Formats: sequence, structure tokens, C-alpha cells
Amino acid sequence: MNRVTSHIIPSILRFLMLRKVLLVFLLTAAMVLVYQSNQYLYKDIPRASWRHYLFADPAGYFGYLPVIFIYDLDPDALPADLKEYNGLKINVEKIPGKIHIQYTCGIAMLQSPLFFAVWAFASDNTYPEGFAGAYDKVPVATAAFWFVMGLYWLFLFLRKNHGARSSLLAIIAIVFGTNVFYYAVYEPGYSHIYNFGLIAGFLLLTQRLIAAPGRWGIFCLWCLTLSFIVLIRPVNIIVLVAVFMDMNNFRQTKDRLLIFVKGWRIPVGIAIAFLVALPQLIYWHYLTGNFIYYSYDNERFTHLLDPDLLKTLFAPGNGLFPYSPILLPVVLGLLVMVFKRERNSRMVLFIFLAAIYLTAAWYNPRFGCGLGMRNMVDLTPFMALPAARLFEIAMLKNGGRILAALFLLSSIYLAQTLTGSFNNCFFGKGDWDWAEYGRLITKP
Repeated sequence: MNRVTSHIIPSILRFLMLRKVLLVFLLTAAMVLVYQSNQYLYKDIPRASWRHYLFADPAGYFGYLPVIFIYDLDPDALPADLKEYNGLKINVEKIPGKIHIQYTCGIAMLQSPLFFAVWAFASDNTYPEGFAGAYDKVPVATAAFWFVMGLYWLFLFLRKNHGARSSLLAIIAIVFGTNVFYYAVYEPGYSHIYNFGLIAGFLLLTQRLIAAPGRWGIFCLWCLTLSFIVLIRPVNIIVLVAVFMDMNNFRQTKDRLLIFVKGWRIPVGIAIAFLVALPQLIYWHYLTGNFIYYSYDNERFTHLLDPDLLKTLFAPGNGLFPYSPILLPVVLGLLVMVFKRERNSRMVLFIFLAAIYLTAAWYNPRFGCGLGMRNMVDLTPFMALPAARLFEIAMLKNGGRILAALFLLSSIYLAQTLTGSFNNCFFGKGDWDWAEYGRLITKP
């Protein structure tokens, strides 16, 4: 017996270790592939070009790091022509004597480990220092990490209820049949792919906390992840609806909520949220003398009573379905699931409707330049749930498999054709210019 166990146990341990090493290798290889794909696409685009991945919004997200740690928050130390590299997202004119950044610092906090590595070891003074050379690779590499890890976490989350095959197909569908791939590879400086990874991790942590309510480590990670999600984009607090996942009826609501609020959990959660928000509060106090500050000026939800839902969903000028075609059958299937009272269907429908309404109610539903409804990228992990369920159903019949394959392949073809031909902005004559949309599809 001792001889058997002495051989079997080490063999099992070696097998498990090999699997972990292989997993780390595959995830790392995927991150490198995403990073190198971006670098190849941008190899001929000048750093000062408006088409660069670190221009406009991405410069604002990343800008906290060089502005604080290289330029010591000194407006006079910044390069005089920095606006040509960031598109006025790092503003020295709005508040005299201060450096004004419109966005919150959550993305910069996620980028900071790699930034500090470059800052400490690279000695890169490429002009403008901190915004070019090795430094401008930081957002790309960090986004690649959060994208690939988000896919892995999402797979683990889906697999519990839908099996490996349906989960993998759902992930393929929502990555390549929507604009998620575009924001992972073409525009990694935006906040969306970071939130994609965070929300995928949040769903997995929520699932595991529900399964093991007593695990304080998971609860603290859950609070930390939620804090970053809300800091980066406050309206994404709607993800809290995930605490009701896998509930069979409303009578379970009290017991479910107790998992998250019992005992010391509320004070601990508040403490974690405060620590995550503290750098932002300090920056706002430096900027205005107040710890709370609305930095978006007149950019507000001006259409709360008259949201432009039709444009948000269907317009070729950054509408949802024209650039994320796989979501159309997924949403139709979701409505059927809600009618049949399938588990989690109402949770996902709430997320979808809330995201559409909040986008349509914003002062500019197009959200400026971008491929499709870009803020839906954040919440796409939720849409993977009905997608996985649809593939699960389709796999039961040969006809269903053929139909699912047709929808999947045609959606991927359309989404990736648009991704490859898109030029950072939709340049049609208005939001409903289908001729311009057609040119994107047929562009050689």
C-alpha cells in the first residue's frame, strides 16, 4: 500500500502542477498575442496622431501616473505641446495653477504596477517623457492582462452552470461577434476592457461567495473588485444585481442579502471602498479644495425623460446591434428565457435594459468616437449567460447546431469586417447614414 501511494500521490501532484504551468503559459501567450497585435496595428501611426491608442480619453485615464510621479503635479513642468499628444484631456487651463484630469484614477491605479516598473528600470526619456516610448506600452500590456484574465474568469463562471463547450462557444461569440475584440486590441487605452475583466472577475467571486459564504478572503476580494468597478465608472454599480444570481424565488432574498451584510461585513466593505477611493478624494481636494467634485461639467444625463432608445440600439452611428450583431439573437433568446422564468434571465435583462437606458439618457448617446456602443463592452460578461444557455439548447439537436453555427459565423464575419475597416470614428452624414455603414462592410 505504501509503495502504491508513494508512486500515485507524487504522480497526481506532478500532473496538477503541469496543468497549472500549462495554464499560466497559455494565458501569458494569449496576453503577448493581444499586445503584439496592437503594436503591429499601430506601428506606422505617429505618437502625436489623434488615431493613436493613447490619445484623448486613454491619455486622461493614464495621465495621472506621469503627471504625479514624473511632473510632480507641476503645470509648468509639462511639455508645452502636450495637448497634441493627449487631446486636451490633461488640462492646465481649466483651473489656474492646477492639472485637471476629467476622469477618475481607477484605470491609472490598475496600470500603476507596470508603470512603476518602467519608471524604475527603463530610463526612457522619449519625448514627451512619461507619455511615449516604453511608457505608452503600459496601457496596452495592462489591458491585455485584464482582457485575457477576464476571459478565463468568465469561462470558470459560466462552466459551473453551462458546461465547458457551451461556455467556450459563448465566450467566442461575445468576443468576436461584438466590439469587445476591437477594444481589447485596437483601443486598449479606454476603460472598457478593464471593466470587462473586472466584471467577469466580480461575477466569479459573487458565485463563489454565494457557494461559500464564510470565506472572508473571497468577500474582501469581492469588495475590492466592486470598488474598482464603481470608481472607474460609477453607473456600473448596477452590477450589484449579481448578488441575486441563481436564486429560485424571491423568498430567498433575505438569506441571500445576509451573505453580504451580516456581522462585520458592512464596515469591512466600507473600509475597502474608502481605501480604493482615497487617492481620488485626495486628488479632487488638491484640485478644488473639496473631497467630492463633478469633473464632467455639462456632460450629464440630459435625456432621462426622453432617451433615444432607437438610436442607441440600431443606428449605424455607434448603435449597439450594427456593431455587435451576435447580441441581437442573444437578446431575443433572453426575452424568451424571461418569459419561461429561467434562472438568471431577469438579472441579465435588468443589466441590459439599465445599460441601454443610461446610454440613451446621456447627453451624447454616441459617446464620441468609437466602434458601436462602447460602454456595453463593460457589461458583456453578463450577456455571456444567455449566450451560453442558447448554445446549450442548440447542442441538443442537429438543426439547432447548424442554426447556431450560421448565426455565430455570420456575426463574427460581420463584426470583424467592421473592426478591420473602422477608422476610429464613424464619419457618416448623421447617425443614420446606412450608406457609410455599407462602405465599412464592403471596404477592401
